[in-house]
Amino acid sequence: MLFDIEPKTRREDLFDRDNEVDSILNFIRGGSRFLAIYGIRRVGKTSVLRVALNEANIPYCYIDARTLENDFTKRRFY
Repeated sequence: MLFDIEPKTRREDLFDRDNEVDSILNFIRGGSRFLAIYGIRRVGKTSVLRVALNEANIPYCYIDARTLENDFTKRRFY
Protein backbone atom coordinates (compact mmCIF):
# COMPACT_ATOMS: atom_id res chain seq x y z
CA MET A 1 0.00 0.00 0.00
CA LEU A 2 2.45 2.67 -1.17
CA PHE A 3 -0.15 5.42 -1.24
CA ASP A 4 -1.72 4.76 2.14
CA ILE A 5 -1.22 7.76 4.43
CA GLU A 6 -0.84 5.64 7.59
CA PRO A 7 2.70 4.80 8.81
CA LYS A 8 4.10 1.61 7.30
CA THR A 9 5.15 -1.42 9.34
CA ARG A 10 6.62 -3.67 6.61
CA ARG A 11 9.71 -3.03 4.50
CA GLU A 12 7.83 -4.04 1.34
CA ASP A 13 5.54 -1.04 1.81
CA LEU A 14 8.40 1.48 1.97
CA PHE A 15 9.94 2.93 -1.16
CA ASP A 16 13.72 3.47 -1.35
CA ARG A 17 14.34 3.55 2.41
CA ASP A 18 16.49 0.42 2.80
CA ASN A 19 19.59 2.39 3.85
CA GLU A 20 17.72 4.19 6.61
CA VAL A 21 16.12 1.00 7.95
CA ASP A 22 19.47 -0.82 7.87
CA SER A 23 21.17 2.06 9.71
CA ILE A 24 18.60 1.92 12.49
CA LEU A 25 18.91 -1.87 12.73
CA ASN A 26 22.71 -1.60 12.99
CA PHE A 27 22.31 1.05 15.68
CA ILE A 28 19.93 -1.17 17.68
CA ARG A 29 22.04 -4.30 17.29
CA GLY A 30 25.14 -2.34 18.32
CA GLY A 31 23.70 -1.99 21.82
CA SER A 32 22.85 1.70 21.67
CA ARG A 33 19.93 2.79 23.79
CA PHE A 34 18.94 6.24 22.56
CA LEU A 35 17.99 7.18 19.02
CA ALA A 36 16.58 10.47 17.80
CA ILE A 37 15.01 10.71 14.37
CA TYR A 38 14.13 14.20 13.24
CA GLY A 39 13.13 15.99 10.08
CA ILE A 40 10.32 17.89 8.46
CA ARG A 41 6.76 16.59 8.63
CA ARG A 42 5.43 13.78 6.43
CA VAL A 43 8.71 12.40 5.07
CA GLY A 44 8.40 8.91 6.60
CA LYS A 45 10.27 9.09 9.92
CA THR A 46 7.65 7.05 11.76
CA SER A 47 7.40 4.46 8.99
CA VAL A 48 11.17 3.91 8.88
CA LEU A 49 11.33 3.54 12.66
CA ARG A 50 8.38 1.13 12.88
CA VAL A 51 9.72 -1.07 10.06
CA ALA A 52 13.13 -1.24 11.75
CA LEU A 53 11.62 -2.08 15.15
CA ASN A 54 9.47 -4.83 13.64
CA GLU A 55 12.49 -6.34 11.88
CA ALA A 56 14.70 -6.12 14.98
CA ASN A 57 12.60 -8.72 16.83
CA ILE A 58 13.10 -7.05 20.18
CA PRO A 59 10.45 -5.94 22.66
CA TYR A 60 9.69 -2.25 22.35
CA CYS A 61 7.17 0.34 23.41
CA TYR A 62 6.06 2.82 20.77
CA ILE A 63 4.47 6.01 22.10
CA ASP A 64 2.78 8.40 19.71
CA ALA A 65 3.18 11.68 21.58
CA ARG A 66 0.81 13.50 19.23
CA THR A 67 -2.06 12.16 21.31
CA LEU A 68 -0.75 14.03 24.35
CA GLU A 69 -1.56 17.35 22.63
CA ASN A 70 -0.43 20.64 24.15
CA ASP A 71 -1.01 19.84 27.81
CA PHE A 72 1.95 17.48 28.08
CA THR A 73 2.90 16.78 31.69
CA LYS A 74 4.85 14.03 33.32
CA ARG A 75 1.70 12.78 35.06
CA ARG A 76 -0.25 12.59 31.80
CA PHE A 77 2.65 10.77 30.12
CA TYR A 78 2.65 8.07 32.82
